[in-house]
Amino acid sequence: MRRLLLALAPVVFAMAATAAPDRAVVASTRHLQSAVQRQPDDSDLMLLSSLRQLRDPRMRSFFLQLAQNGRPMARIHAILGLAEIDPSGHIDPWLISRLDFPDARYATVENAIQLDLIDTPQMKELLGWDDLEAKSRVLLYAEIMTRDEPVDRTALVDLAAHTEMDIAGLAACLLAQLGDTETFDAYRTNLAAAPHDIRNALLAGLWSAIRVYELTATLDWIAETIDLGDLNPEVVARGVSTLLVLDPERGAAVWARTLGADPTYSTTVRYALILLAAGTGVPMSAYDRLPGDDPLLGRMADAGRALASGVDVASHLIELMDLGHAGTMGWVMSVAVDLDDEQAARLYGHTIDALETGVPHSAVSRAKVAFVAASRLFDIDPEALVGRLDRAPDNSLMQEAILLGLLESTSPDAATAARRVNRTGFSRADSLATILIAKHSEQLTPAELQQLGVIAAGGGKISEMLRAQAAWLYLRHADRIEQALVNVFATAAESP
Repeated sequence: MRRLLLALAPVVFAMAATAAPDRAVVASTRHLQSAVQRQPDDSDLMLLSSLRQLRDPRMRSFFLQLAQNGRPMARIHAILGLAEIDPSGHIDPWLISRLDFPDARYATVENAIQLDLIDTPQMKELLGWDDLEAKSRVLLYAEIMTRDEPVDRTALVDLAAHTEMDIAGLAACLLAQLGDTETFDAYRTNLAAAPHDIRNALLAGLWSAIRVYELTATLDWIAETIDLGDLNPEVVARGVSTLLVLDPERGAAVWARTLGADPTYSTTVRYALILLAAGTGVPMSAYDRLPGDDPLLGRMADAGRALASGVDVASHLIELMDLGHAGTMGWVMSVAVDLDDEQAARLYGHTIDALETGVPHSAVSRAKVAFVAASRLFDIDPEALVGRLDRAPDNSLMQEAILLGLLESTSPDAATAARRVNRTGFSRADSLATILIAKHSEQLTPAELQQLGVIAAGGGKISEMLRAQAAWLYLRHADRIEQALVNVFATAAESP
């Protein structure tokens, strides 16, 4: 009997080895189906966002089918995904024209602008459409103006008379920048008569747009409106922020008045963040309002002054980061992109190291910024990041954060770094390393393919978003993409 069992063992192992990939194909296909079929919690959109992150040119067929057959929000992801893998890096206007819903067209245009996936000639092409919805039209005119391109003033006047006040408001602000104060004043009168909640909502959106498009002709109006009062606190914050960015001296004065003589601690912290977010143009004297003896506010003030002066910025940002305050850590990462490489590398390296040395209560907040730091450090000093990856304990928070950061990279060197991880099982770090290797490799070893299949089938202790990447990569490496897509879209067509 023992001999029989030994004789059968190779057959059993061979059957297991061949069966596992089949199960992984089924599981991977089902997970991709979850990305193209509407889910009650809209998790399909999160899966599509994760798939786009792969930037895999072999996804063209997948995105093209989805762009013409998916639900509106999924089609937006597909159009953007196609642009991100296209050599030109631009969207296809024809696909936007195929969207049936105006809100979907607007969302596509808005996202394409934010992601720099649309150029000036394409904007002009869209503006030439007779059936382009007004919301997209006024947004494109705002973008065209920032690029010093001529705009159709007659069209803007028509838009300023639109029944939807957010559209009319942006058009009126654009006209004010072009010198047409009459149309702008008429809109101000209409806005002042609007109900309180509607007025506040419109002001919040308009003041943000004014900051983005640098419509300085409207700043007197913002300052006057803030001084009149009767605004929600978040709207006041938007207005003060816009003034600080576009007219720092006046903005600092309005900031001080709205902060008040005896603010609460939480209000002071919120206003300190507004001051920091305004950037390097803020007068250093504005930071004198922040009490230097308070650990958080004092370091916020020191960081702001350092940023304004340009002296030893990284050291002050690091001191602020060490407090573990979530709001200021997010701000530090936003301004770090403007540091020189030496200072940025110091800051990013410290941010990663703090996962092991920082105070425990801020571990979650630190992890959120550490993977961003890892991604950026890999771009400017890959050896420094790889060295930290080598030193990180297996399955530690640091190791996971570094691998997550590497997932953001488009460089094949990220896979080389991932191969240094001791992948002995299916921990989260092991799975992240395997996905990285699969993302950047043309071929996997049989063992790597089998491990990727287990991860794609849900055995890798990763999020459903990352599992979507594993599913796609498994089907790609197993040479089963074409048949899988047939099944994915056939099932999608049958679903209600």
